[in-house]
Amino acid sequence: MSSIAAGAVAAAAPDGRVTVLLVDTDRVSIPINQRIYGQFLEHINHSVEDGLFAEQIRGTGFEGPDFETYWTSFAEGGAVEVVNVEFSNGKKSVRLRADGGRAGIRQRRIFLDNGRRYDGSAWVRREQGAPELTLRVVGSKGEAIASAPLAIPGAGWQEVRFSFTSPLRDRDASVEIAASGRGRLWTSFQ
Repeated sequence: MSSIAAGAVAAAAPDGRVTVLLVDTDRVSIPINQRIYGQFLEHINHSVEDGLFAEQIRGTGFEGPDFETYWTSFAEGGAVEVVNVEFSNGKKSVRLRADGGRAGIRQRRIFLDNGRRYDGSAWVRREQGAPELTLRVVGSKGEAIASAPLAIPGAGWQEVRFSFTSPLRDRDASVEIAASGRGRLWTSFQ
């Protein structure tokens, strides 16, 4: 160990003790079987993207910075707001208000594979009126890939399931949940 490295280690230890590990590279103690190999992959801060995990929607809820970091809101004849409405594991939900137009949330960087079926669900609760709710998947060039109506049959929080098969491969698609018509509803994470 060089004096520079030993000094750095000693300075880092609060009591001044230094640990030294000696490695003898000239001596083989136990042969390693050549057929044994390993690999390691860790998903840190989105350093590995797309295709390794089934749940590609990022953010664990609408608490804190998750909404601002991962979602984009849009409104053409309506409004989108984060509200203090508790559901399951969180204290905040997103209210979509449609006033004769569309209002929704969108997340980009969704990987889609050609011919693959995608199943999912959204948690929603009608607040007022009878807005229509739709899940849309849009390709990186703006083309519609899939659209599925999300029926809200009653009152209270409901899990609304959807399914679609992608007709193409796209590394940068978007998914959006939008209310249209007239009325208000909430959406949140379980």
